[in-house]
Amino acid sequence: MYYYKGMRSKIQKNNLITIVLALTLLTTSLLLSLYLNLIPSQNKLNNIPRPTISPNRSIGNTAAYNAIKKIADTEGLDAAWKYVITTYGQDNAKQIEAHDFAHYVGQLLFEKKGLTGITICTTDFAFGCYHGLLDRAFRDDLKSLSQAEKACRVVGPPKSGPYSSCIHGIGHGVASFYKDQDLNGALTTCDTLPEGAPQFCYDGVFMEFSRDALDDFYKPKDPIYPCDSVGPQYAYACGRNLPSVMMSRFHMSFEDIAKACQRSQVRDIRSSCFTALGFQTLYSSGSNTTEMIKLCETLNDREFEFECKSAAAGELIFQNMKNWQTDSPLICNSLTDPDQKRMCSEHSLSIQKNYSRN
Repeated sequence: MYYYKGMRSKIQKNNLITIVLALTLLTTSLLLSLYLNLIPSQNKLNNIPRPTISPNRSIGNTAAYNAIKKIADTEGLDAAWKYVITTYGQDNAKQIEAHDFAHYVGQLLFEKKGLTGITICTTDFAFGCYHGLLDRAFRDDLKSLSQAEKACRVVGPPKSGPYSSCIHGIGHGVASFYKDQDLNGALTTCDTLPEGAPQFCYDGVFMEFSRDALDDFYKPKDPIYPCDSVGPQYAYACGRNLPSVMMSRFHMSFEDIAKACQRSQVRDIRSSCFTALGFQTLYSSGSNTTEMIKLCETLNDREFEFECKSAAAGELIFQNMKNWQTDSPLICNSLTDPDQKRMCSEHSLSIQKNYSRN
C-alpha cells in the first residue's frame, strides 16, 4: 500500500462542483491487509481472522515456508528470493501470501547478512523483503537505526516511493522493539529519523500495532482509538491503519467502518481512513474490479467515494496486479465528475512513474 493523502473539498449545490484536492503520493509498502487473511465478499467484510504469529515471531512454519528455508540453506538466499518471485509473481490470487513469504526471506537475509542483505531484496510483493529484514533488524535493539535509514537510500532517493516504503519497514521494526506495547516510545523513536522520513515510520508502527498489539490495546467502544489520542503529526498515519483494526479485531463491515471514520472530528483521520478503505477493496473483492467499484460506492459520499476509488486504482498499480493497465482506468472512469476522473487518472499515472510500472 502506497501513500496517498486527499483533502476533502467543498461542494456547492446547483453549481458546478469545484474540487480542490491535494494528491500527495507518499508510499508504504506494506499493505494494510497483507497482514490479514481477508475473505472476499461483496459488501461485508466480517469474520476476518488475524494472522498467526509463532512464538519466535517468524511468520509461519507451513510447507511453503519450509520449502523456502530449504532452498536458502542449500542454494543460498539469492536463490530463495528468486524462487519466491518466480513461484508467486504475477498471480493476483497469491499476492497476500507472497508478501508474507517476502517478509520471511527478509528475516532470513538479516539473520545471515545483517543490513547488507538489503541489497538482495527487490520491490516485489509490496516491498515485503525489505520490511521483513528491517522488522528483524530492530527486534533486540535500536543501535542500527541510522544505518538502516542510510540503507534505505540505496533502495531509492529520499522522498521517492521506494525510499518511503523502506522507511515504513523501519517502523515495523521499531514497534517490534517496543513489543507492540509502548506506542509513544515507538513514535518518538521515529521522530529521530531525518526530516521527511518519520511519517513513513509512523505508518509502519501503526500497522505493526494493528497486527500484533495485545487484544486489550484497542477499544471496541471507541473504534477510532488510538488515533483520537495521539498528537496531530501522527493522526494521518494512524487513520490509514484503522480499517484493518476494525475488520480483524472488531469484525465490522465495510459500511460500518466508513460510518465510524466519518464520525471522527479530525480531518486527517477521516481522509486517511477512507483512503485505506480504497486499498482494502482490492483484497476484500478478490481483485475483482467491478466489486472494488461497488464497495467504494457504498460510502454514499461523493468525495469519500473519490478518495476510495483513487486509492483503489492506485493500489492495483502499486501491487503490480495482473491486468492493472486496463483495470485501474476502469475504476477511475467509474467516477461521474470529470474533475475527479481526471485527478484519479493523474494520481494513477504518478504511481506508475514513481514505481516504474510499465
